[in-house]
Amino acid sequence: MRIDLTMIENENQLHELMANCFGFPDYYGKNWDAFWDCLCDSDVPKVIEFVGSSHLKSALPESFESLKSCFDDLSREYPNIATRVDWN
Repeated sequence: MRIDLTMIENENQLHELMANCFGFPDYYGKNWDAFWDCLCDSDVPKVIEFVGSSHLKSALPESFESLKSCFDDLSREYPNIATRVDWN
């Protein structure tokens, strides 16, 4: 799965993009706790390529770190659903 982050200008847009890409339910709360819960309950692809990571890191550094932490934690805590993430 390839996810383009280059047009993200705020955290709400980032959560909308993640919800659409991962098929999160309508009740997704658009916060990092809800992201974690939905991510753990979804069918995560084996490979995810985030394009525009440097843009997100520059524009929304806290959101970038939260997103990255979720995927780092997923690999550590749930190796059975872990995925390879490329931050390009």
